[in-house]
Amino acid sequence: MKRLIVPRRLLGEAAQNHLEGLMSVDTYKWQSDFARTYAAQGREQGREQGREEGLAKSVLSVLVARGFEVDESTRERILSCKDVDTLEEWVPRAVKIENPEDLFD
Repeated sequence: MKRLIVPRRLLGEAAQNHLEGLMSVDTYKWQSDFARTYAAQGREQGREQGREEGLAKSVLSVLVARGFEVDESTRERILSCKDVDTLEEWVPRAVKIENPEDLFD
């Protein structure tokens, strides 16, 4: 099978848009069970990572808003936490503690 390569500048805008739509990953329907499984796992891992990062940033935001100086080791410990349950516990605890180190007690 031979492929025809056409420079984009030679295509009309409608043809460019159509081809871009065909090549979009968002609209692609995975055909095999294998691909569907791993695409779904990748999406879920991305969501989980987003939850972790969001919660960690929330903890830091609360501490900073309360006027605490958050040292580098405390900041790194918060940002490196990958346990959503722990991070969810830390958010309300950050509102009540006397100093940032108390977060980990």
